[in-house]
Amino acid sequence: MPSPFRLPFLKSQVERDLDRELAHHLDLKTAFLSKSGLSPADARLEAARQFGDQQASRAACLVIDVSVHNRARRVNAFAELAQDATFALRALRRNMQSSVAMIAILALGIGATTAVFTLYDAIVLTPLTTGDADRLVWITNKRNDLNDTDVTTGAYFAWRGAARTVDQISTVATTTATLLDDAGPARIEGGLLGQNFLSALEIRAELGRTFADRDFVEGAEPVIMVSRNLWRTRLNGDSGIVGKRISLDAVQRVVVGVMPAAADLFDDGLQFWIPSRLSIAYADNFYTSRLQVIGRLRPGGTVGAAERELSTILMRADTRPERTSDPVSARVVRLEAQLGGPFRSRLLLVFTAVACVLAVGCANVASLLLVRGVSRQRELSIRASLGASRGRLIRQLLTENVLLAATAGIIGVIAGQWFLALLKRTLPSGIPRLDMVQINPEAVLFALTVTGVCSIVVGLIPALRVSRVDVRSAMQNGARGTVGGKDTLRRTLMIGEVCVATMLLVTAGLLTRSALKLDRVPLGFSAEDVLSARVSLPRNRYESPDAIISAQTQVLGELRIANGASPVAMVSRIPLVRLGISYDFGVAGNLANSEQKVNGAVVLASDKYFDTMQMRLTA
Repeated sequence: MPSPFRLPFLKSQVERDLDRELAHHLDLKTAFLSKSGLSPADARLEAARQFGDQQASRAACLVIDVSVHNRARRVNAFAELAQDATFALRALRRNMQSSVAMIAILALGIGATTAVFTLYDAIVLTPLTTGDADRLVWITNKRNDLNDTDVTTGAYFAWRGAARTVDQISTVATTTATLLDDAGPARIEGGLLGQNFLSALEIRAELGRTFADRDFVEGAEPVIMVSRNLWRTRLNGDSGIVGKRISLDAVQRVVVGVMPAAADLFDDGLQFWIPSRLSIAYADNFYTSRLQVIGRLRPGGTVGAAERELSTILMRADTRPERTSDPVSARVVRLEAQLGGPFRSRLLLVFTAVACVLAVGCANVASLLLVRGVSRQRELSIRASLGASRGRLIRQLLTENVLLAATAGIIGVIAGQWFLALLKRTLPSGIPRLDMVQINPEAVLFALTVTGVCSIVVGLIPALRVSRVDVRSAMQNGARGTVGGKDTLRRTLMIGEVCVATMLLVTAGLLTRSALKLDRVPLGFSAEDVLSARVSLPRNRYESPDAIISAQTQVLGELRIANGASPVAMVSRIPLVRLGISYDFGVAGNLANSEQKVNGAVVLASDKYFDTMQMRLTA
């Protein structure tokens, strides 16, 4: 019940009507008693006495009136909303061509924005779907004036034995192997996982189990975990696959489990995982950087504290003679930032571009709605002359415009699926779990939010402007209605459109010019008519360097015979691919001087490699 202490001008319409009704009853009773001979003052007192407790009567009546009023208001609101929606549908159908154009403009903008947001959310904002994302970290080595490098085996063993701020320190790497089954040989890519990798990321097997500690012991039975895709395709989705053996690089490995799709964090399309049995014999190697390391912060630990502790441990454990002149430290970043970082700026640029396109579309639609409103001035003025308030006109116009934006939003979500599929086909390879990205509830919520903002921009602003009806002028001008006064809104929209469109055109021109220049950048080699193939030899059959060299020489010889006069060569890394092996080396004659040693990446190449790639020697 409303408080009796409110000021009169704060009373609701129901209260004001009830007070007038009660006062009217008192006045009628007072007039009746006055006619029977009482003085006006006595008649008033007698009328109040006969009426009884006015406050109690007022409160009882108010409860009934408020309930009836609210019920009637809800019924009227639904009825008016249905009426407005029906009228809005007729209005949109009456102007079908312009309505379809406006819906298409908004749908394209909403669809493109939703698709890019879905990618940005999945790859940058939430790249991890398993484990405690706030505690998982990526650890690298950092040298003076150099970018981050992979971790040496010496650093890895030192951290595992002494770190207190980070636990579950483990390694991960990619490898290739040949799968041999009834369908024939197939070269597939997989992962080498350290002992605590799966437990750190809290990854559970979809079928079977994950690796146990005994699987990492040297000499233990070879085991393997397969991906869901490999299990369903090459292994026929065999529900009894756990415990069976498959041939990988001519090694019979026991399948212990099937990985969930979320396990493929670092490279798209890994098909298997095997334990990395890193020997303690490499604990003193602080030269060769070849390990990728993750860890998990202990409760209460921070990235900064972990980085300082790991750097201190590394400096104490480093046995290199040049450790003073060429110190190596640790760098720790959150795993989410490492996974999504390389793509953050590019996706953010694309997202900004499509958001600007959506803004231009909203401005275009708002301008079209203003133009349409000009032609409806006579209609609106007639409705105003029949008693429609400005608020009622705004609600009707807003219903039409919101219905238009809502339709565009629904079509935009559907179009977002198509835009997302197009983006996934055009984006470069190497983006983690790109094939798993899809429109999710968060993306739909984002699309609804964008649709709501578009509804306000393209609906409310033109409705407020058009609803300023000058009944007399509009009726005199007949059908040639105009929005009176200086049309500042339309000019503002036009200026905004021109500014944003100019910015987009300039940005697109700069990006196009950059792309053209990148296409013409001299690479130092020619990739035209050059084919590449990756060769992986089974480790158990080619253990010694002589066996490996003999096999590679034989393959190279057969390829050269088959290729005729065209040169053929072998190389450990093709150009523009990240290098994974680096060594400390020095110039002959100065090897005794540790100050002259530098660290550099090494590429192993056969003869004819420079002829095959058409590389010119500068000296």
